[in-house]
Amino acid sequence: MRILHDITTFRPSGRQTDIATALRRVTAGCRGHILVFLISDFLQDPAQYSQALAFASKKHDISALCVQDCLELSFPSVGMVGLEDVETRTVTWSDTSSRRWNQSFHQNRSELTQKRDALFQRHDVPFWTLPIAGEMWKSLYGFFAMRRNQRR
Repeated sequence: MRILHDITTFRPSGRQTDIATALRRVTAGCRGHILVFLISDFLQDPAQYSQALAFASKKHDISALCVQDCLELSFPSVGMVGLEDVETRTVTWSDTSSRRWNQSFHQNRSELTQKRDALFQRHDVPFWTLPIAGEMWKSLYGFFAMRRNQRR
């Protein structure tokens, strides 16, 4: 329970996501075969961490947990909105009522998701989505039940 508490209350010191660096640090700093939980929103281009994942997954047992906010999956049609990237602090103005913008948003998100899923599948990394809304504990329990069944 302590690990689950630490995971859900962790506050990162920086703003940038760098999955490759995290994987390289785990691989360099841990001897032997260990269990690694890679927790992220995975909105970073998978090409940026594919090499590090390939190397780390050969050495360790990696499981990926995707923290997902349902508000990031689709936007309501409200017109012009300033969207801030919390990592870079840049603001992009977008017309969420534009059909072209919505199609582009969904296509980009779909392509990113497909690349990420293919990468995890290629390296036999179990993947589970943790929705922020609702009961995250139930989803975590489902993930651990899946892992237990895979190991049998």
